[in-house]
Amino acid sequence: MRNTGPDLETVMLVLDRDGYHCVRDGVPIQGERGVGWVLHHRRPRAMGGTRRDDANSPANLLSLCTPCHDWIESNRKESRAAGWLVPLMWDPAKVAVVVAQGSRLVYLDADGGYVDAQVTA
Repeated sequence: MRNTGPDLETVMLVLDRDGYHCVRDGVPIQGERGVGWVLHHRRPRAMGGTRRDDANSPANLLSLCTPCHDWIESNRKESRAAGWLVPLMWDPAKVAVVVAQGSRLVYLDADGGYVDAQVTA
C-alpha cells in the first residue's frame, strides 16, 4: 500500500506553524499521531484527492486534537463555514480558515505560514 500522507518535513512544518496546538480549541498536541492528534486534510483525500499535487501541502493541513477532528467530521456545515473543510474542487490556499481558538481568520500558504485574511464589514 502506498503512503498517502505528508512527509515528515511537512508534518513538522505544520505543527510548528500551529504552535504544536490544536487550531480549533488550543489544546497542546501530545500523544501518538492518529490517536491523540491528527494532521487534518481540509480538502478531503477521498475520490482521488490524494493524487492532487497539493493534497499534502501545508495549505491543506491543520493540526487538530482527535476530539476536534471528530467534531469537524461530524459537523460538516459549520466546518465548511470555518474553512476547516474545503470542497474537492476548491484550492485550500484560497479559502480562509479560523485558527487560534476562533480568534484569527487566516489563509494558509504552501510554505507553512499564516497570512491574515481581510475582514470586510
